[in-house]
Amino acid sequence: MEILISNVISGFGLGMISLVTTVDLGETFGDQFGIVFSISTLISSVAMMLMPLLLDYWLRVYGLSWAVALLGALMWNNVPCGLMLFENYTSIWRCDDPNRRILPNQDLGLPGTSSQANDECPAPNQSPKGRNILLAHPSLTFAILTRLFNSVILFAWAIYLVPFGVSKGYSPSTAVFLSTSGGAGIFVGRTICIFVYHFQLMHSLPINVGGVVASLCMMVAFNIAESFSSLCTLSFVAGALVAYLGSWMQAYTIYVVCKKHFKTAVALSNSITGAGIVAAGIISGLVHDIRGSYNDVFIFLSLSAACQVLCIIPTILLIKSSKCDL
Repeated sequence: MEILISNVISGFGLGMISLVTTVDLGETFGDQFGIVFSISTLISSVAMMLMPLLLDYWLRVYGLSWAVALLGALMWNNVPCGLMLFENYTSIWRCDDPNRRILPNQDLGLPGTSSQANDECPAPNQSPKGRNILLAHPSLTFAILTRLFNSVILFAWAIYLVPFGVSKGYSPSTAVFLSTSGGAGIFVGRTICIFVYHFQLMHSLPINVGGVVASLCMMVAFNIAESFSSLCTLSFVAGALVAYLGSWMQAYTIYVVCKKHFKTAVALSNSITGAGIVAAGIISGLVHDIRGSYNDVFIFLSLSAACQVLCIIPTILLIKSSKCDL
């Protein structure tokens, strides 16, 4: 019970950090948010790859109690970083047109960038008299569902990579390299996301739908491949695709809604991501217990990827119909 409570508390803290920093990046960098946010996720993926090695070293040298204590001490860097963030907080919208939508490509004729849409977004100090956020921005509903399916796929895939390798007949010490390959793929996928936003390709349906379809194929291929090198390759590619789509969707929130609704949209998106993380282990675990095979878990993930395809298409296409106030 103590472990469960501590995990809930730590998860709550990490979720709040993600929420606050995402909002601050959006309001500070504006039209560069996609690039900056993608860089931040890339840095975090490096930390995720290094942390297991660091914890293993601390465990062997200092023991479990001191390893946990050192991890807690390392996490305290969030306190001074948070104070610095608060101290230097600035909003690019304070000296800008209060009616401006947070859409960096307003002059490029991309979805949701028409001047008419900009004119319909009221100033922050005006009381909203139109529809709520989900009705005003229909694309947000599908964006949130995309995040839900992506978090289910990413976390269930990460949880079951090693036991899946063991079920294929490999030792745990060998199967762990499936996770290492996936971590390297995550790093590559988040790197790709930086270039997608840099070259203004974030609204491209072929790129994003193609990525989901490819990840669906990777999940199905896990059931076919037998050699360890093939499984590592599939793990790398799947990690790259799923991580790219996760980073793209997080950064894409700022393009989906107007400035007035941005904070609420980030909160909704992060909450749904948390729900997906919770559901990932429960649902995939039930699939394994009922079916008795890890292969069926990856079939379930491929079905989740198919649902993600159906959510990404309206997420992009419905941006042009988003309005802050009607």
